Amino acid sequence: MAIGKINDVKWIVAGGLSLVLVLAILLILFRVAAVEFGGKAALNLLGFKDVTLNIDYVTMRDIHVSELSLGRALQIQDISARYRFPQILAGQIDDVVIGNVAADLSRPQEGAISKILELARPSGEQGSSGTVSNLPSITLKEGQIFADAEGRTLRADVQFSLNSDLRLDGTAHADGTLETAAGPVMLEGLDVSYRANIGESTAGFTLEGGILRHGANVPEWAPLRLTGTGTLSDKKAKIDMDVQTEAKASLARLEGQFDLTAKTGKATVNIQSLVFDRKALQPHDLFRYAENVPAFDGTLTAAAVISLDGPTVSYNMDIELSGVAMEQKEARITTEKLPLNVTGTYLLDTSEQRARITVPEMTLDLAYGDRRYRVNNLKAEASILNFGEEIALENLSAAVTEGGKVGSASAANDLSATVKASAGFNRNAMHGLQLGSALAEISNASYSRDGIIIRNAGLKIKAEGAESGNISGTVTGKVSEVTLNAQKMAVPAIDGEFQVSPEQENSGLAMSLELKSLQVTPLDGAYFKENLTATGSARLEKGAADFKAAVSSKKLGQFITAEGQHSLETGTGAAHFNMAKLSFEKGGLQPSDLLSNMDPKTVVTGQLEPVGDINWSPPALTATARVKLENIAIKSESGSISGLKGVIEVDNLFPLTIAKTQELAADAANAGVPMQSPNLRFHIQTPNGSPVLYIDRMTVGVAGGTILIEDTAFDSSKDVNRVTVQLDSLNLADVVALGNMEEVTATGKISGKLPLIFDGDNIIVDTGLLTADGSGVLKMNSDTARRALAGGGAQTELLLDILKNFQYTALSINIEKPKVGDDIVTLHTEGQNPNVENSRPVVLNINLTTDLDKLFNALLKGYRLSEEALRATVKDLKK
Repeated sequence: MAIGKINDVKWIVAGGLSLVLVLAILLILFRVAAVEFGGKAALNLLGFKDVTLNIDYVTMRDIHVSELSLGRALQIQDISARYRFPQILAGQIDDVVIGNVAADLSRPQEGAISKILELARPSGEQGSSGTVSNLPSITLKEGQIFADAEGRTLRADVQFSLNSDLRLDGTAHADGTLETAAGPVMLEGLDVSYRANIGESTAGFTLEGGILRHGANVPEWAPLRLTGTGTLSDKKAKIDMDVQTEAKASLARLEGQFDLTAKTGKATVNIQSLVFDRKALQPHDLFRYAENVPAFDGTLTAAAVISLDGPTVSYNMDIELSGVAMEQKEARITTEKLPLNVTGTYLLDTSEQRARITVPEMTLDLAYGDRRYRVNNLKAEASILNFGEEIALENLSAAVTEGGKVGSASAANDLSATVKASAGFNRNAMHGLQLGSALAEISNASYSRDGIIIRNAGLKIKAEGAESGNISGTVTGKVSEVTLNAQKMAVPAIDGEFQVSPEQENSGLAMSLELKSLQVTPLDGAYFKENLTATGSARLEKGAADFKAAVSSKKLGQFITAEGQHSLETGTGAAHFNMAKLSFEKGGLQPSDLLSNMDPKTVVTGQLEPVGDINWSPPALTATARVKLENIAIKSESGSISGLKGVIEVDNLFPLTIAKTQELAADAANAGVPMQSPNLRFHIQTPNGSPVLYIDRMTVGVAGGTILIEDTAFDSSKDVNRVTVQLDSLNLADVVALGNMEEVTATGKISGKLPLIFDGDNIIVDTGLLTADGSGVLKMNSDTARRALAGGGAQTELLLDILKNFQYTALSINIEKPKVGDDIVTLHTEGQNPNVENSRPVVLNINLTTDLDKLFNALLKGYRLSEEALRATVKDLKK
């Protein structure tokens, strides 16, 4: 029995040993499958669901894993590990080399990445040393990190080596994007080299060559180059970074630190003396929205403080642009400094950004042409959401005043106004910035210069944007008082609408304006009496503007129309004006109904039809006009004219120029002296800013003869003008009648010249001489004269007898009319009285007391009319 039992034990032991041997042989033969099975089981127990493990071989010294996949989020390939027995039994591995790792961090809260983070998260108490023992050296040859979630993408190629002393060295090359309302912000080609001592919890890195770029179709800012260094020690990180242009010109410097434990940090950004030069760097080189800012000189400095508290980034930046000098054609802007303050927050977890921009109260000096202006109390506030998804200009206000002429120390204060504006902008589907709504108001505006005075003017502009990019709005306003050359008027209402269409390829900006009503009301001193209403429209497209306008009144209806065009590129344009034919009738429409300076007692009949053209090509402005007079008759208390007709063609109104000789003719006129068939041929030149009327020839039928003026100039710039008036074959009887010489009659014709001097309101005759064309009779039969000369003796009686019927063979009259004193008229005549002393020849020299004011007043009235017209033209057209 005993021996049998021992044999049974032997067989059992032998059988057991055989089983162990078989198991050992099976383990050696099938170790790969066993490790794969065990590895998968272990990973499953750790919570990894989707595990793929492929092992190429397992030896007593090393193992090679061709693939380890923990789902789509983490895939590892080509893993080699070396180890030794019996250390492997204690979990010690000599080194690990990983050929490739691909990690998708798009959803770190899910899948394998979430589980790894959970396993890596410390639980319970940590050892005091804070170090990990028996860690092998690890080398990663190639790794790719991906992320694509919530508008953020990242791709990084990484390599590193970690030795057994826990010293880490590696490099990475990263690209990424951040989607914003303004379009993607792209990080391109950022090279990072890093080093760390895990045991001592220290690290450092260097950034080189990264480009930050706006990836929109039309970038809003120029690419920025990032370089810098950073360190980590005692769970506190420090960073020192330079922001440069793509050409490596320094723009800004960032320095900061971050507490990893508290998750707080602070950084400063400084821009020191970024110089803008009209011939070099300009804002449009950096920002798209500055592309229309004219080139300027200036220096930009900025200082910002950035704070990080958990997921919240807060920032406060002070910006100053100093020594600004900008010129654009005739405009110049200068200011000692232009300050800005920017504050805001950025939430890292939601990518929400808010900012507020404040322009503190400041002053700008402007100049346009030869005038200086100052913008006082300029201030503004704006808010920005999500990098421009929404922009609101909330409070912009300023007071504008004129500072006089450039180079003059005196101030003019000719212009003043208060400006306020607000606007809201948002992003469209194409990431473009579009207007939401805007409001601009100009109030308390006044202007005074060159005879033009505007008081208490106001204008309000409202605009609304659409998804299509179109902007539509209204323009309303009024002017309490406008003075033009002593004419006062008001503009009680301005009402217009406009629409702006976005730029299209090859067509540019398109804009239309509809002037629904511009009302003008005459005040004291206005030439016109009626309320006027102007309407019109304009269309701007492809750099050219076409416009139409009309002016109407109650009595005339629509009486002025205009149309024209203007080129924005060349600054040239033209307009044509038509005025309805004005028909004046007795008992009907009269000029006094339209013009306040017309005497209501003056009656006008006939027709007037003006047209005109204006052309401009800076700096020149030319205007032509054509006025047709048809059978005009004027009757007033001071005189009359009838049958006036002709066409006046004006070559230029700026300055007044009528180069070709024009002709006006009338049937008759009377200015105290009856005149027949007045005819005037003239032209006008303006050589020195003051028009000169050239009378080529003027003839007037007077006293049965003709008054003639030829080749004479009236210069409106002179106080004194001279003219020689020729009298041809005037009836002496009519001349005597004009002289108010009672009881004197005469026959015959008289001719001569009167050298006249027009000095203000005075007419001077400088030794005029009139000579009888032949013989005639001069009679004076005055009982009044006989009684007055009764004591004169025989000679006086003889003279009076001779003059009763004096038949002259020669007769002349010398006329002198001084500026001050009595007129001197001397009669020289030769002849005889056949009834006295047998026709004895007699020579008489007689000083006459006579009144030629009728004739001279007629001449003076004509001169005054022409002078006043010319001077008024100078006042009107010099403005």
